[in-house]
Amino acid sequence: MAGGLPDLVVKRVDHLTDVAEAVRRMLAGSRLRAVQVDATTWRIEAIPAKRLREPARRGDAAGTLITGDIVVIASKRDERLSDLPASISFVGGPTLGRLAGRRGLTDVMATTDGAFSTNLGPGRDRIFLRGVADSAFNGTSQSLVSLYLDDARIGYSSPDPDLRLVDVDRIEILRGPQGTLYGTGALGGVVRVVTAAPDLDRLAGGVAVEGTGINNGAVGGAVEGMLNLPIVIGTVALRASGWIETMPGWIDDTGRDRRNVNRTRRVGGRAALRWSIGGGGRRP
Repeated sequence: MAGGLPDLVVKRVDHLTDVAEAVRRMLAGSRLRAVQVDATTWRIEAIPAKRLREPARRGDAAGTLITGDIVVIASKRDERLSDLPASISFVGGPTLGRLAGRRGLTDVMATTDGAFSTNLGPGRDRIFLRGVADSAFNGTSQSLVSLYLDDARIGYSSPDPDLRLVDVDRIEILRGPQGTLYGTGALGGVVRVVTAAPDLDRLAGGVAVEGTGINNGAVGGAVEGMLNLPIVIGTVALRASGWIETMPGWIDDTGRDRRNVNRTRRVGGRAALRWSIGGGGRRP
């Protein structure tokens, strides 16, 4: 329960094995109710007050609704997707694997309903969710779609930084206003990149190489790798990944006698250290 329990005297309940019925009897007449969150958790909350309607005032044909407190609900608890009153998409491992050679958020947006990208080029794209987005030249004003890497927001008024999706667990796309949970800058929605967490028990690694070529243009490619290293098995693990990529160009600058001037190169890396203090991270 949010806050402390009120000072209540309730009737004793005996010989009941149904938790729902026992809690209902204990809270009878207290203006409180118990809502089951999962198999072992109950949330005690106030019963919402009924809406009352005042007589219509002069010039107010519809009347005025009087309600109790205005409650804004935002939660980070685990819930079933079917129970959430929101439009959410998850792009996981199998879909990301099919994007080999096209490993940016622009390519993910192309596979998701209600999500678009301006396709202006690496590091210049703006994300649209349900058609809501800011201008590509919005200056210092805050973006209307928030981009997150795990729990950290990346960018304020800047476009999509075009991170290569290496060692990523999933992409979460939340459409519509998300200000109650993510604050300002989420009027259109939120795109969250969730990276793979370090595995406390298993040594793992991998390397991938790819090549790309454009007809009447240049050639390019990419090299990426990942290493998961348990330092203390079941307790401490380190996971690191890195990549280098060259995207081929195809535009020639005849004035300066230069070829493929729109070639793009990006380099990146990431490392995460996981420590299970109480041993709760060990898999059964």
